[in-house]
Amino acid sequence: MAKPLFITNTYHPVGQGLFVSGHLSLISHSGHHDAAKRRFSWVFDCGATSSQQPVRTEINRLKSQISDRIGMVCVSHFDKDHISGIELLLREVKTDVIVLPYMPLAQRIAILVEEDADGWYADFLIDPAAYLLGIANDDQTRLIYIAGGDGGAEPPPDFEPPDEPNLEPDRTQPDGDNDDESLSLDFPTGQPVSDADGPGLAAQGLSARAAIVTHDSPFNLGSRWEFVFYNEARPEKSIDPLQNAVVAILNTHRNSDGKYDSKPLLDALKNEYVKTFDKGGKNANRISLVMYSGPLKRASLSWNSFDYHDLYLHLTFLHHHLFFRFPRSWQYRFFGSMLEGTLLTGDIFFKKPTELQAAKDHFSVKRWKRVQVLQVPHHGSDENWHVGAASDFSHRVSVYSAKLGSVHHPGNMVKTDLASYGPTFVSEASGLVVTGMI
Repeated sequence: MAKPLFITNTYHPVGQGLFVSGHLSLISHSGHHDAAKRRFSWVFDCGATSSQQPVRTEINRLKSQISDRIGMVCVSHFDKDHISGIELLLREVKTDVIVLPYMPLAQRIAILVEEDADGWYADFLIDPAAYLLGIANDDQTRLIYIAGGDGGAEPPPDFEPPDEPNLEPDRTQPDGDNDDESLSLDFPTGQPVSDADGPGLAAQGLSARAAIVTHDSPFNLGSRWEFVFYNEARPEKSIDPLQNAVVAILNTHRNSDGKYDSKPLLDALKNEYVKTFDKGGKNANRISLVMYSGPLKRASLSWNSFDYHDLYLHLTFLHHHLFFRFPRSWQYRFFGSMLEGTLLTGDIFFKKPTELQAAKDHFSVKRWKRVQVLQVPHHGSDENWHVGAASDFSHRVSVYSAKLGSVHHPGNMVKTDLASYGPTFVSEASGLVVTGMI
């Protein structure tokens, strides 16, 4: 019989932004959580445009839940409200794999021009791989770009009838630490990142630790769990001339220490983009990586939502039966439910039915039907949703992550469309915890 697998997903209270983390842990026959190789933690986005203090607080909370390393940190896209805490996170916690959406250099520079980026944000946009690997400062850390394409994800296996996990200690069985079952992440090798897409990788000796893979191959945790990505962007040959011009400008303004003169660089890039587009690159910034996370066998789960309140929450599904104390203004609610899959969407556009259908086709009908918790795109903005889109889902929980009191996040149209799909608002004053076991 397979070991029980305990799961918790946390939608952290950070305000106008997004910060989601997950933990999986195998339980041994003796009733104790297994060694580090039988635990896995992941993060999806980490940032906010409102105060950064909630982000720092939640990173510290996350650190208290992790015994060693984060298995995977995923960034949906390159807006500040999704990445402002990534640098602190990577400095504070060792990470095995960083996952980013593949966006050609010319499109990243479009964001730089549009946002008048300078300092760390400009360095990040010029070469995200070199910047984040340098921050992580760990020879074991790898970075994977997820590229789009025409192929859909490999189909998932059919669910087998679920085992009934036995949580009572069984002293007649060998302890779980003696067998080979683990939660090691298996992911494709991919192709090298070109010098044009990663101008700083070679200079810093990091090229061997970065790669590009297409979104058709799942990332698996043995036979127990899977992460499947979707990048709606398709490679465009038309961007090649602009890419070459951007590389030339970067080479001109790069100093001997590898840094850039921000103001002259930004002016030169703006001139090139105005010449090419007659405006900034607003249409270039539509890429948002979507991540499906779910079991490879049927799961029975429960979920709790909480606002600030003075309580201890006994999280027996975490690594060492830890207690966590939450600040005074949290309230506590409990709902029984079934959870099979989670869909984290970042800021993807489902404005057109064809955009939503493309994502649905990529993940496959099987996975789409398994989605029970949906992170609503772009904090619930009406600009990223179309009327009736909710009918394409069968989920039970809709998570909005935005600043308390925000006028447009979520928008009225989105709130109306998802009103019967368990709307749950995550802000700087409230969070959501999803827990369970398979």
